[in-house]
Amino acid sequence: DSQALLELTDGLARENLHDIRSTKQRLHSQKAELKNLRRRETICLKRSRPEEVIRLSTPFHLIHNSLGQLRYGLLRIADPVLEHVDNHFSPVPSDLLAEYIPLRDRLVELCAVMAEQLKSLLPSRRELILSECDEIVKRIQDFRQHLVTAELQSSDGDYTSTALLLHIAEETQQYALQLQELYTNCQDFQG
Repeated sequence: DSQALLELTDGLARENLHDIRSTKQRLHSQKAELKNLRRRETICLKRSRPEEVIRLSTPFHLIHNSLGQLRYGLLRIADPVLEHVDNHFSPVPSDLLAEYIPLRDRLVELCAVMAEQLKSLLPSRRELILSECDEIVKRIQDFRQHLVTAELQSSDGDYTSTALLLHIAEETQQYALQLQELYTNCQDFQG
């Protein structure tokens, strides 16, 4: 749910507790939805021919594991963001947030492209999409390194906000890697 990533980070930027809480609540409710979806799809998979079950079983379970990890990663962003805003810690420096937002937006756009590609019956752009994801992961890694450098050079001694953004960048990078894994497994499942 790339929309949750947008809502959480925009909520942090605007210090909007309502958006952060509602997004976190929605992520918690998705756990039961994912569990029910997996259960229903497992029943359908079992009704398939044995050779199909063998071929689809591994990608099926990997897809659902990736979906769970994506959701869990967003919760790992939501908890510290909610705590940060709720406790009125100093805002995240706008210059650092301005560097993060384009990376996040690029990842969200790529997520939409992946979803559209998986829905369509058009020839796969798998290599292009996966290389774009690799590029995003690399750029987030560079941003994380920049944050560490910025934190060490900070003269105000308040590292809380920068550390939070570093955490968000790390989780965003993991989100991108899980998204890449999900896309690959979905392609294998369709193939």
